[in-house]
Amino acid sequence: MGNFYQKHDGERPLRTKRTEKKTSDPKETDLNQNIPDNYQKHDGTLSATLIHIISGGEKREKDYFGFFIARRTIFPRIKLTFTTDKGGYDVNNLTEKAIAVRTKSRKNDKVYAVTDVDHFYSQIKDKLPECKEYNIDMIISNPCFEIWLLYHKTDKPPTYLSSLDTIKIPKALKKHLNEEFKGGINPKEAALYIDTAISNSLKHYKEDKNNIPELWATNMHSLAQIIYNKTDSELESYRKEKEEKEKRYRKK
Repeated sequence: MGNFYQKHDGERPLRTKRTEKKTSDPKETDLNQNIPDNYQKHDGTLSATLIHIISGGEKREKDYFGFFIARRTIFPRIKLTFTTDKGGYDVNNLTEKAIAVRTKSRKNDKVYAVTDVDHFYSQIKDKLPECKEYNIDMIISNPCFEIWLLYHKTDKPPTYLSSLDTIKIPKALKKHLNEEFKGGINPKEAALYIDTAISNSLKHYKEDKNNIPELWATNMHSLAQIIYNKTDSELESYRKEKEEKEKRYRKK
């Protein structure tokens, strides 16, 4: 896979100092947003890129993408919808749901099916061609979504866990994050540094012969790059203001 990470050169228009608007709690935002049955395709140009994310995982993925969904007014150039089910989807159900969303969506909308390798390898291998047929990008993290979260903090995966049985690695990775980062990595806070994760993820990206990411690899950077390209300047301002507030708080 090619190098997706790009910095934007050129001058940006000057921005006046912005006061952070109060945003809704992601838990109160309709993240489990299924496209309604009466949704109709229609022509016309959208001012924001519309991305539909159908996730096999529930909690951490919901919190991560919820950071951007809950701040729609701050990031007006992009709109995300997030669909999952209580307990998540296996890959077969994930693909079925993604196809349903793709069928109802506009031609220029982007549809992503997000899954972990975990114990779904054979299902992923079977469903990849079907997703490609329907123009659905399957985002795969090996072993699980936590490897993407880890790349927000470091470019060094815990390769000492590679010798474990495959089925035990996801749990071991979560334990590693809890120990290494004092309780784990908060997905809502990690999203602030999506550009760092893109860069670190690309350093370790390799696919096997079935086009599935190898251990400690994830192609989440391809989805993240689309999001970052549409949020970069606003995210930089938001992050700077947050860091300045934290510095002032520590000085008190």
